[in-house]
Amino acid sequence: MKNWNADDGKENAPRRVLDLLDAIEGELSRDQWRRTKVLSIFIDDADHSCEVELELAPYVVLLVYYGPDHDDWDDGWDHDTETLDVVGAAGLVAGWVDYYTEMSLAKLADRMVTTQRRLQILSERWSSQGNPVEFVDLKIVRARSFLCHQFIPVIARYRALDDHLNMAIREVQADSLNEILDTYAFDALSPERAEAARTLAGLGAHGWIDKLAINAIRLEHDVADFLKSGKLYRAHHFAPPQLIVFDGHVRASGWDEGSRNFSWRYDTVKVMEKSLPEAILHSLRGQPITDVIEHPILTPELTITRAWVEREYDWQNLMIEFKQPRFLFNRSTGRVWAEDS
Repeated sequence: MKNWNADDGKENAPRRVLDLLDAIEGELSRDQWRRTKVLSIFIDDADHSCEVELELAPYVVLLVYYGPDHDDWDDGWDHDTETLDVVGAAGLVAGWVDYYTEMSLAKLADRMVTTQRRLQILSERWSSQGNPVEFVDLKIVRARSFLCHQFIPVIARYRALDDHLNMAIREVQADSLNEILDTYAFDALSPERAEAARTLAGLGAHGWIDKLAINAIRLEHDVADFLKSGKLYRAHHFAPPQLIVFDGHVRASGWDEGSRNFSWRYDTVKVMEKSLPEAILHSLRGQPITDVIEHPILTPELTITRAWVEREYDWQNLMIEFKQPRFLFNRSTGRVWAEDS
């Protein structure tokens, strides 16, 4: 992974970055190279992709990605390459520089400035209403086709509350400068998160956590140590302790690696290829889930509210829904306590 910023100086650029800079310069005309400033280059050694940021004119910044996630596959991307295809990347960058510099950059700059100001005003209005949003920047990205002159796709970056209720950089993309205003409003404005953050702050907490999520953490960690360590920020449902965070609420969603027949998601557990008679299913309501299923992640506080059998392909699965206590937690101290205490 190689990062380079123009402020670092060309003399401090890694060898591969220098190769790409030289290749881009070779692809552009002398006049284009004189007017275009490469602001930054990011090269990902994992998939041999790159992202190049260029200033075409004041307030007109272009972001070009070259790699395996192209919308189309006709840009010369070599799927079997073991290193960045510098020639292919430089050709793509130069193509899009040429595409946008054929337009009136002065008019484009005016539109960019106007749109940025409108996004800034929106963000300031939301923040004054208790929904913190900070506009960061607006950049042009490569269009879907060199023929789409009526569209100028853009990415707007902003700081807003994430699922952990921390201010974090986020981004939203739209197909045109006109669309970005509506898309930005839909994506950036989150009154639910703002309200959750205010509620938790008044309680001295950073979030809520389900009992099942606590149980999942305890399988491998001390809960307080886990919360204080910051590991919660890296948690996801593909690896233990298999957690998901929504709007400050930590929930458990995963499966037993030793027995793929058993899985859980929020307030429901699933036992594949298992069934119970209808009469027994109805009788389970109100019972601790541990009276029916034994598993290290389950504890008696999880009370069954509904049980049913779900047909999937040629087998039947036992589904159990339960209610569970939800707790408050503080990441700084590792403290976990009941909501009503």
